[in-house]
Amino acid sequence: MSTATHQALLAVPECLEMVLQELDPTTLLVSAQRVCKTWRDTIAGSQRLQRKLFFAPSDGRTDGARIRNPLLADALPAFFNTDLRKPTRSDSVLEGLRSADDQDAPLLRKGASWRRMYPEYPVTFKLGVIEARGPSQLSFYSGVLDVPGGITAGKLFDVAYTMNLGRRLPESWFAVYWREKERDPPLHAYSYKCGNEEVALSRMEGDIKIVVYPKYHAKSKHGPESVEDVDARYAPADYEFSRVSLAHTNSQDWFG
Repeated sequence: MSTATHQALLAVPECLEMVLQELDPTTLLVSAQRVCKTWRDTIAGSQRLQRKLFFAPSDGRTDGARIRNPLLADALPAFFNTDLRKPTRSDSVLEGLRSADDQDAPLLRKGASWRRMYPEYPVTFKLGVIEARGPSQLSFYSGVLDVPGGITAGKLFDVAYTMNLGRRLPESWFAVYWREKERDPPLHAYSYKCGNEEVALSRMEGDIKIVVYPKYHAKSKHGPESVEDVDARYAPADYEFSRVSLAHTNSQDWFG
């Protein structure tokens, strides 16, 4: 097939879309859109390609499986930890966003595309938060945030930043738990530990798929009162203060 024929085929939007559909998500997002305005407009205007990049809601054909966004998993691995028992140190997440000599961190730029992406398919519309507080005998506070348009990576990050990452707390950890209720740890009436995340999870609604879990040993109030209380050094340029209203869920101490 001649070069002229190739060019003629790629000039047909439907043919170009089929070719672009074969690209891996990273190439499609980073390289293909820079080829020319036609390619960029085709990618932006195609629902199929936008779904491949997790910019548009899934068409529902996931066969019941939850599909993680591979681009976000590479860029923000701490948000795909999935294990409440192995939280991530907050300072390690912040260091990954901006190093001391990097004043133009791509992930924090205004209009950064990752914030519009969905972290998984099918899209989730309710986000849970469990906050573990106390130096040793943990108390739990939990809340649910309704997100009518679906939880994007930007919304997920902003909630985590408001509740934990942007707070000046020593010895601070957090985890993002990709919850499937039927796979929650078994609930015990009394824990052999000082605190038990299972109790807090048991009080949450069944259709919550993602839980942000701030955990720290510093004594502090229930999160910041306003955006002025949040450390702006690592906040994205488009950051929105996203506090969740928390209520006391359970307190497990040595007396049960």
